[in-house]
Amino acid sequence: QALAVNMVLALALIWPLGLGGLALATALSSSLNAWRLLRLLEVRLDRPLAAALKAPLVRISLAAAIMGVGCWALWAGASAALPPLLALPGIIVFGVLLYGLSCTLLGVPELTSTLQWLSRLLTAPASSSE
Repeated sequence: QALAVNMVLALALIWPLGLGGLALATALSSSLNAWRLLRLLEVRLDRPLAAALKAPLVRISLAAAIMGVGCWALWAGASAALPPLLALPGIIVFGVLLYGLSCTLLGVPELTSTLQWLSRLLTAPASSSE
């Protein structure tokens, strides 16, 4: 079903939006599929799950929007001054840092969990095969 929705949306959005329409179609169909799977999981577990996800999703979405606007604004200025191959890596790093800062200021607990997991992953002793 998700593939069919993606194909229909892609065909409908590619003409007015170009390649951006393909990206939007994929994002919309993936979101719809995630919502559908969440509903199926709620039925299988016989308990509500969506309500507990509402507040974190709002904060994460707001942080993503802040990052998107910041990256877009930086790209608008940097792409005129620098070649894209030089501007893009800097904007990516800027986006990651802005998203992290936004999540911190908005109190997204998943950021702390992710950073702790990365810390354990990077500091874990390497296992030898001997």
